[in-house]
Amino acid sequence: MVDVWDVALPVISLVVSSLLTVPIFKLIRKSTHKTAFSLGWYAVVFAVAFFFVGNLTAKYYSVIPPQTLNITLADTPFSGISSAFMIDSVSIYMAVIIICVSAVVFLYGIFYVNVSERPSERYFAIMLMLSAALMGTVFSGDLLTLFIFWEAAAAGSSFLMIYRKKAESINAALKYLVMVIIASAFIVFGLSLVYGLTGSLNFWVVRQALIGLPDKNLLVLAFVFIATGYAIE
Repeated sequence: MVDVWDVALPVISLVVSSLLTVPIFKLIRKSTHKTAFSLGWYAVVFAVAFFFVGNLTAKYYSVIPPQTLNITLADTPFSGISSAFMIDSVSIYMAVIIICVSAVVFLYGIFYVNVSERPSERYFAIMLMLSAALMGTVFSGDLLTLFIFWEAAAAGSSFLMIYRKKAESINAALKYLVMVIIASAFIVFGLSLVYGLTGSLNFWVVRQALIGLPDKNLLVLAFVFIATGYAIE
């Protein structure tokens, strides 16, 4: 049976790995076998991440047929703004895709980015944090949790833009941050409309509430603002 830790551990493992990457790469920079040690750290990080994703996948499909799971983090299930995870076949599939693509990109980065450069550890740390944020988005079971993880991914992307600290990259990052702020305002306004209509941001509760909603004009407006915000980002 899938519990909250089965869902959270893939994300937590990537976050912890991200935090440990900075001091570890500082030590690797002092060694004479930088690439070998970098590959070793890469193997450890993604072996752990693959294990947790595989464990979640195995537990989810151990029940035949697999059911959509909505796991709340609060004691009161489906409360108004409690964080929740929703697990289904699509989220499992996307989690596997994200961890596989992240592993390929991280491996490419080891040979593309010069480990001897001082900010290289920040690049790899942000890459892992970005992977964790994307993993969180596919497991999100409510609109607020989705919004938080998505904004974390957007912030990580902006930091990657300015890695080389060139004038063009800094200019692009500033423009992107302005777009993110505008998009966030659209999304937050749309979420406020959804919460006002349903009294919750949980996917399951919102779905049930909107089925019987007599006037869907505000719902359309909320969808337009939310869709516009995510499209801008």
